[in-house]
Amino acid sequence: MCIRDRYQRRVHGILRMEKKSGPTLKPSAESPTNRVSFLSTHLSAIQDYIPTHEFEFDLIVIGADQAGIALAMESALLGAKVALVDCNKRNYPGNTLSPEGTWARAGSFPMRFMHESSLFAVDIPNQKEAGWNFPAKMAHNWAGMQKRIANFIAVEHSKVISDLTAAKVTYLVSSASFDTDHTILLEDNVWQKKKMSSFYIAITVGTAQNFEEYTEGAECLTTSDAMLSKPMPPGKTLIIGSTPLAIEWAGILISFGYATSMLVRNSLLRGLDPDMAKRINDQLETMGVKMIKKALLKELHSTEKGKIEVKFQEIKSATFTADEFDTVLLASNEVGLTTALNLKNAGVRLGGSGKIKINDRDQTNVPNIFALGDVASGRVESIPAGKKAGVMLARRLFDNSDALMSYANIPQVIFSPIQYSFCGMSEEEAAKKYQKENVEIYHTSFKPLEWEFLEAKNDDVCYCKMILTKSDEVIKGFHYFGPNAGEIVQGFSVAFNRGITKKQWDSTVGIHPTCAEIFISLKYTRSAAPNAKKTGC
Repeated sequence: MCIRDRYQRRVHGILRMEKKSGPTLKPSAESPTNRVSFLSTHLSAIQDYIPTHEFEFDLIVIGADQAGIALAMESALLGAKVALVDCNKRNYPGNTLSPEGTWARAGSFPMRFMHESSLFAVDIPNQKEAGWNFPAKMAHNWAGMQKRIANFIAVEHSKVISDLTAAKVTYLVSSASFDTDHTILLEDNVWQKKKMSSFYIAITVGTAQNFEEYTEGAECLTTSDAMLSKPMPPGKTLIIGSTPLAIEWAGILISFGYATSMLVRNSLLRGLDPDMAKRINDQLETMGVKMIKKALLKELHSTEKGKIEVKFQEIKSATFTADEFDTVLLASNEVGLTTALNLKNAGVRLGGSGKIKINDRDQTNVPNIFALGDVASGRVESIPAGKKAGVMLARRLFDNSDALMSYANIPQVIFSPIQYSFCGMSEEEAAKKYQKENVEIYHTSFKPLEWEFLEAKNDDVCYCKMILTKSDEVIKGFHYFGPNAGEIVQGFSVAFNRGITKKQWDSTVGIHPTCAEIFISLKYTRSAAPNAKKTGC
C-alpha cells in the first residue's frame, strides 16, 4: 500500500470514528465545508501538503541514534516502507569506533559498565570493615574491560540489525546528504553515489564534540567515543568540560587510580541545580580530582616523550600555567552533526550549535522533514525521551495519532561516583517562577544503611531534597544524591508527574530499610533546619 493510500485511509478512518463520537476537529470559517477536504488539509502530519506522486520510500531516517531506530522500527511495524541510513561516522582525532556501533555510543551501556566497574575500586577497600580480606595489591585490567565492552556492543548491534531486518527496514551504512527536500544522496565504496527518494525524511544524526575552537593541537584531543575503544590505559588525564559526561569520566578515571584533572571554564553543571552541583564537585575533589577552574585552554601540543603539554590561562588574572598529560579528553557541550547533510538543498533551517529548529510536532520548517533526538534544538538530551518521541512521531505519521511528546519533568541521572538524579525544577527555577518566599524546601543529609558499618564513609555525604509551593504543597521538583539514584528517582517520577502533593507523598508506606524510604519521610524544612541530618532508623 503506497503512502497516498495510507493517508486517505487515515482520513476516512477518522470520518468513521466521528460517526460514533462526533467531529474531532471543527472547520473554521475559512475551512472548506467538505469534511474529507477539511481533514486532508488539517490532520496530515505535514498539514497543507497532500501527496500527489510515488516515492521510493514512505520514510527515510538519516542517522542511527536511539530516536532514529525507534522511529524506523515503529513506522515499519505500522506498514510503512522505511530506510534507515547509519551515517554517523565520527571522524574525529583518535576515534576508532566503527559506524555500526554509533547507536551505542558514550552515555549509555559502555559508560554504565565503566561506572559500575569503578564503584568496585571505591568500595572494595571499605569492605575490610565488613569482614572481607583482599590481596594487598589489586590492579584494574583496562584492556580486559574494554574487550568486554567491545563484545557487548558487537552483540547488541547484531540484535538491532536483526530487529530492523525482521521489521523489513532497509538498513544502510553510508554517508548521506540532501539533494532536494524529498531526495537524499548516498555515497560509499560500494555504489559510489546513489539517490533515494521518500515522502517523509527524519534527521536523527545526534551530536558530537566541537573541535572548531581548537584549530591548533586538535590532533592531541580524544573523545568519549574514542576512550571507549582505547586499548591502553589513559594514564594522567585532563578532561575539558563540566558536562554530565565530563563528570562521569572524572569519577571513573579517578576511581581506577589515574591522576585526573578537570578544566572548568565557568561552573560545574551550569543550568542544573547549583546546590547539587556543588555536592558533586566536593565529592570529586575529595576523591582527588584536581579542579582547574575559571581558566581557558590556550595551547596544547605533543612532546618528544609522547606526552601532551597543555597551557592554561586564568580568566581573572590572565596568568599562564602549564602541565603535561597522557590523555586530553574533550567532553564539553556538543554540536549537531549536520554540517555534511547539505540542509540548504532541502531548505531546512538550523538553530544554534548546529542543531535543527523544530516545532512541537518534531517538524522542521520544511513540512515533510523532521528532526529527533539530540540534534533537535531545544530538546532535553535524553535517550529514553528520544526513543519515546520516535515512537510517537511514527504513530502520528502512520497510525492516525495526534499525541505529542511531553518534555516536561523528564527524570535524569548523572552517574557520578555517588549518583545524582532529579526530576522537575531546580531551586533557582522554582524561585524564579513562583517567587522565593512562596517556595518551601524539605531536605536532609544521610548515611545509607549499607554504609553504616563502614567508618571510611562520611555520615552526611548523601542528600535528598524536595521543592514545593507553600500555598498548595504541590511538589515541583525533587533531587537525590546517593546510591542507586536513577532507580529511585525513576519510580518516584511516575507519582511526581501526576501533580502529587507533599501530603499524598507522605501517605505512602516506605520499604524498610532503604534509601528510598528517606524520601517519603522528609520532615525538616531548610528554613527551620538548614543542616538537617537523618539520625537513627
